Amino acid sequence: MEKHKIFGKLLLYSEQGMEGGFLCLQELGSLQKVNLQLADVVVNKEVFDKHNPSKKGKISKAEVLIDGVWSDFVDPIYNDVDYKRSSFFCGELKADLDADKRLAKKYNFRFKYIEERLNETYGIGNWKVDGNLPRIIDNNNKRIYFNDVPTTIPKRPYVVSLDSKIKFSVLWGNGKTEIYNKYNDLLVRKWQHKAFYQLRGTDIIKVIHPKTDKVITEGQINKIGLKIFSHSAKHHFKSVSKKYRNSNWESYFNESFFAELYRDEKQKTTNNFIKHLLNYLFFK
Repeated sequence: MEKHKIFGKLLLYSEQGMEGGFLCLQELGSLQKVNLQLADVVVNKEVFDKHNPSKKGKISKAEVLIDGVWSDFVDPIYNDVDYKRSSFFCGELKADLDADKRLAKKYNFRFKYIEERLNETYGIGNWKVDGNLPRIIDNNNKRIYFNDVPTTIPKRPYVVSLDSKIKFSVLWGNGKTEIYNKYNDLLVRKWQHKAFYQLRGTDIIKVIHPKTDKVITEGQINKIGLKIFSHSAKHHFKSVSKKYRNSNWESYFNESFFAELYRDEKQKTTNNFIKHLLNYLFFK
């Protein structure tokens, strides 16, 4: 039987509270030029002039106005070496609190930890620890799991909202730089999204390098040893055969690498819940 070729992006779908996750592929169609959106404002993002679509350039700088000061569009705290050690990333109970102190001093803000936030939310004396934080019991004897990621004053990492005042510079191919403060004059190229496919053991996939467009590795799912359904994210990749262990399958799925999928029958996943949820989570 002739195999059908499907081009798309690899996805690892899992959601807290569900029974497990699936290895999937989002089928892609053609590249289209569409209006620039807030999420597209990224330094080095390729853009086009809406009034002259053949005119091409790249965003060279992007800023947002916060409390009267122009700041980097993406909070630089994300790129700080202490960020992934801090309670922002790990939660208060597992974090390196010295990393918190360094971040607070460097970026001039104050952390509000669990106890302070609990007192603000429920009142002093109106809650108690249920075994260990962040589990608590309130005055009505209701058991609550209280998020241990702290808030800060002022808010960090800051978030750019749709109504934020922004400006960004575009370096065009002719060497000229122009400054913009709205989105609707520019276009970006995006893939047309089509069907979702839940992978099968008999599927053959060819993983494509995002920069060279060359095939990195290829094989049949069940021969590679990938577990299509798993209760934990890493377990999808624990049984990869020796022949394929030089390939980083976890990265391919987590980082949405392009891939070609070959299967005997071109049929979408019948799980409509998974399809719609994936569509909402990744491509809204």
